[in-house]
Amino acid sequence: MISRLINFLFRRHTVSYQLHRIEKLIAKKKYAEAVAASYLALEKFPQNPELEALNSEAFKGFSSYLYNQEF
Repeated sequence: MISRLINFLFRRHTVSYQLHRIEKLIAKKKYAEAVAASYLALEKFPQNPELEALNSEAFKGFSSYLYNQEF
């Protein structure tokens, strides 16, 4: 139990965890949360190509969502 807690605390601050979290938010179509999570992840891990790609994908989804809501 303690090892699971320690693993969770350290794993949360890795790139792979952030990538998985953002991908899961995009899959659930929660684009606003995905954009915010990707910006926060890019602060921790700047110039990561996978994070930048997910950031642009989330931003495209969010902008198309806003466009569809207005029209």
